[in-house]
Formats: sequence, C-alpha cells, structure tokens
Amino acid sequence: AAALVLLVAGRNRYGWRAGFLAAFAYVVSPAGYSQLSTARYDGLLALMVILSALAAFRAWSNGSGWTWFWLAAAVSTLAKGPLGLMLASLGLLAAVWERRTGSPAPLRGSHAIGCLLFLAITGAWFALAYAEVGPPLVRTLIDDELVGHAVGGRDQQVPLREFYKPTLYLLSRFLPWSLLLVTALWRVFRRPAVVPEERRRERFLTCSILGGLSVFSLAAHQRADLIFPLVPPAALLVGRELARWLGRWEPVRLRPWIAAGAALGLALTGF
Repeated sequence: AAALVLLVAGRNRYGWRAGFLAAFAYVVSPAGYSQLSTARYDGLLALMVILSALAAFRAWSNGSGWTWFWLAAAVSTLAKGPLGLMLASLGLLAAVWERRTGSPAPLRGSHAIGCLLFLAITGAWFALAYAEVGPPLVRTLIDDELVGHAVGGRDQQVPLREFYKPTLYLLSRFLPWSLLLVTALWRVFRRPAVVPEERRRERFLTCSILGGLSVFSLAAHQRADLIFPLVPPAALLVGRELARWLGRWEPVRLRPWIAAGAALGLALTGF
C-alpha cells in the first residue's frame, strides 16, 4: 500500500518515471522487505505517516483541507501513539524555510473539524481501552512506551547517548538508494528548484527526513525499525533523482535494468 501511495504521489508531482522508481526503491530495499516479512505495526505506521504528510502538504499548498491530515494522523496514532502525528507534521517546517529565503508561504486553513475528529477517535479508543484494562494501560502506554522510550529510565537508556544510530539505520536500511538520497538532499540545499511549488515540495520532504532523524537522535530508545516512516519521503526524493539520471532512457531500455534490479533485490533478500 505504501508503495502504491509513492507511485501515485511521485507520478502526480514528478512524472510516471519518478513515481515508479520511488515505489521500486521503497520495495527493493532492506527497509521494504523488512516490513513485508515482519509481523509488526511499523509498516502500518510508515503508510499512515506518508499519507498524513502528503495531506499536510496539500493543505499547506491549497490553504485549506486539513481534515484528511487529522484523520490519517488519528490512524497513525492508533498504530503507535502521537509519534506518527509528530513525524507527519515535521515537513511543515518548510514553511519557515520558505519565509527565511524570501518566499513566504504561510499555513492557512481551519483545523477545527480535523482536531475534533482526531480527539474523538483517539480519545474514544483510549477511554474504551482504559475501561477494559485500567491503570496498567497508563503505565504501559504512557510511562513505559512514550515517556520511557523518549527520556530513558530502563536498561540504562539516556537521551543522546546513541544519537548517531538513526542516521546509520536510515543509510544502511535504505541501501543502495541511500547513496542517491545524500545526492538528492545536497541538491535541495545547493540547487533548489526554481518553480515555487516544486521547491516547497522538495523542502517539505527534506524537512520530513532531517526532522525525523533529529527526533529519533534525541530519544533514548533506539531501534532500526523506528526509521521506517522516514523511508517513504526518502524514496520520493530518490525517485526524482533517478528519473533525472535516467530521463533520456526509453521505457524499452529501462525495463531490463528494472527486472535485473528486482531479481538482485530478491536474491539478496533471500540470502
């Protein structure tokens, strides 16, 4: 599902080639096959975060329509707490970036309906869960999972002790495409797009990735699966970069290389 979202989002914004390559890079990567083969909620969280982020960018661009953002954020919160809402919102730091570079694009539109729906969905779930479980729910969800993983308190975890790990996790779990990701991020800073809409889009994706890495680097709890929600925006930037490199290739020439890449990725996955 996340790959299909990348296919559609990349096609609508950068063309069919970039969308296809973004989805391909997402699936044919260690992060992609880990989500396919592991019975955890991290894949669902990644899907809902990219849906929320795309809805946030659309609302920012149009100046309205925040309801879909809050609905997707509610599902991501049910999957893994308020972390999903935070990760989906980090791309909006691009609004500050745009203002600092002399191209203001303020955040407009009402959040009232969306916030009410978000609170109703997550609050109702928490109330029902508390009625069923009682105080142990708070100890598990709030004390151990949320606060404990953020600031430590068990297994001698402390914030910033292993601040470098999330970056290493992203670079290793998204190989070989993480090498292109570094190039794509460099291009965003050094050679931003001239068209305002495209520049805001690439800065939104960049803020989503770098902001997410900052959040995970500050946390006490480190695990490779946590960076999965950062892979979809990274795949979109990589898909655009690959489309630039392969822009002159005809589809009939591109197909054998795509098939070879899929076969190699499956072989490495099996190994």
